[in-house]
Amino acid sequence: MFHIICVFLQPPLSVAQMSNQATWSVLQSFDLLIWLRHAHRAAVTALESGGNLSIVIRRIKQAVSSGR
Repeated sequence: MFHIICVFLQPPLSVAQMSNQATWSVLQSFDLLIWLRHAHRAAVTALESGGNLSIVIRRIKQAVSSGR
């Protein structure tokens, strides 16, 4: 999906620029997961217990607001 968006940019990104952007995005995602590890755990727990999307989002919000 990301590469499709990049192609429609004016001017379009080169393959190297798309690769750099994809790498940056993955690193940012990883950093967020580490920084918000408690929110990630809350989401995983909610999903494992069969929670629907609204429950998962509620658990993430609770974890972020409580800081644990």
